[in-house]
Amino acid sequence: GMTVIEDEAVDCVWHATWADAPEPSNDNRDIKSLPRTAYNFTIDQMHVIEDKLEEYIQKYSSGDWTSSTVAADLVENFQNYLVDVRDEIALMVANPQPTAAPYANYNLEIKEWYNSLGKGDRYNKAAIQAMGIWDEVKHFYDDDGTV
Repeated sequence: GMTVIEDEAVDCVWHATWADAPEPSNDNRDIKSLPRTAYNFTIDQMHVIEDKLEEYIQKYSSGDWTSSTVAADLVENFQNYLVDVRDEIALMVANPQPTAAPYANYNLEIKEWYNSLGKGDRYNKAAIQAMGIWDEVKHFYDDDGTV
């Protein structure tokens, strides 16, 4: 690979870039919105993050990367983050989010929305059944065949 900057200079350059940036760091950009703690990953997303961290730890701690100090720094940070991710997953498993109560008007609102998309007799029951998608959409139709 090509060396763009010496490993020893990375911290210094990063700090100088941050300190001398023409724009402010924008730390308060979300001051009028929800707190950061209101934004959460799902447990499935957390497992994807966990898998990616494991993949990157394996990649950057083997092969040609073993002699790179930048790769070693990445691995150390990935490992630290992996501990945090696993702790968060454990909390999510121990304290799952409650399941939302069913919304009584959901099917009615979906049907109204579905009807609002129609053009003429576009959603004729016989026509839809002929398309081969009936099993996926039959719950949208009333007994009389109307949507």
